Amino acid sequence: MKQGTLLACGAIATLAITCLAVVSPVIGVALLSVLVFVVWAIRKPHAAACTMAFLTAAFPKAGVKVADFPFPVFLLGLILAVLLMGVGQRKHQHSAPVTVVVGLYLLLVASRTLVFFTENLATAAAFAAWAAGPIVLLYIATRRTRADLSFRRAIERGFILAVAFGIVQLVGGIEATAIPGLTHALGDDITLKNNVINTGVGDEYSKIPSTYQNGNIFGLVAATFFAMALARLAARNASRNDYVLLVASVVAIALSGSRTAIIAAAFAFVVVLLRGGNVGKKIAALAMIVLIGVIVLQVQPGLAQRYSIADLTATGGAGRSDMWRSYSALMSPSDYIFGLPDFLIVEGWLGILMQIGVVGVGLLIAAVLLLSRGRRDLLLPLGVLLIGAVVDSSYRLFPTWFLLAAMAAAYPFPEKFTVSKQPLLSSKFPPFANNQMQTHFLKNIS
Repeated sequence: MKQGTLLACGAIATLAITCLAVVSPVIGVALLSVLVFVVWAIRKPHAAACTMAFLTAAFPKAGVKVADFPFPVFLLGLILAVLLMGVGQRKHQHSAPVTVVVGLYLLLVASRTLVFFTENLATAAAFAAWAAGPIVLLYIATRRTRADLSFRRAIERGFILAVAFGIVQLVGGIEATAIPGLTHALGDDITLKNNVINTGVGDEYSKIPSTYQNGNIFGLVAATFFAMALARLAARNASRNDYVLLVASVVAIALSGSRTAIIAAAFAFVVVLLRGGNVGKKIAALAMIVLIGVIVLQVQPGLAQRYSIADLTATGGAGRSDMWRSYSALMSPSDYIFGLPDFLIVEGWLGILMQIGVVGVGLLIAAVLLLSRGRRDLLLPLGVLLIGAVVDSSYRLFPTWFLLAAMAAAYPFPEKFTVSKQPLLSSKFPPFANNQMQTHFLKNIS
């Protein structure tokens, strides 16, 4: 009876989707894909989670523009992936202080969302997405108590695919290679992504965005993966996947045209250089970075001028210093503390203060530190993203903070799975060759 009911429901759903496909093929295909994924997720939740994570890193802007807001379908997909990772597993319960801090921050976000909702739905949705999404993801992800190398690698390999597409864009052109609904939201205009750079002498060239919002977001995500791969390489626990990821991230940073990404990546390299580890591998990594940089600048000479110190100081950081000075002069003390009553998009640290105020920033920092404590592998990429948030508007665009928050699900709860007070995935442990070895190891120490 139960099986017959399921078959009947499936037949009805298939018929409905077929009818919709006649009216709108895009909607029909999308609904059919959702139906197939739901069935697959019920049968194999871990495989479905890894696939969704891979697709999110590869095509983060896939979606539809709704009410002037290009809604990325994988925003919900990434949350679903993290939830699926916990199916059938014992979960860690966050302490009361952690839950209280996260709850207070989300309450503040909810109140600010209501304030911005009076302007329009797109504004409120965009604010709620960046302000609440990563914290919710991090809260869910850090409840997992088992390491999962395959989930982390699924995200990394998705990004590697995005880098490959970025190279295709460089050769074929951004507009010529665009796929509406996949590389950017259906109904959105890819020409309005702030990727064209005018040299001032009549020449133009494009920052490569790949499948991301723009070159700056692509570059900063690349800097995050660069930091993680470089740290594992220096700690002598890098796999072949990490070497590929390191090369891909350097290529992406160079092609992105993002000076913020270069500053963030330089910060990560200096930190890794000052740490202990294999000096020879660090020198080899530096030589590789220089070589890839030279190759990219030969292919796209306009980037050499953009990456120069002279150009950075001449433009005042793309005009950010002047913008910060002018807007900060108009803000009252209460605006700094609680945020502005109106939604304004301003780059960097001032833009964050305008939207959530000092109170919101304090709660956000406290929540991130409490949720990520003990997970040393996350500290360096968090520093990279912090630089991006201070300098650029990357904090409010998917998927910068979202990907790292989701990747926390790949690491075990440090207070439960520790050996000699070292995290399970620290530099003293080689990466697991496969999930069976990982499961066997975890069973032996639990």
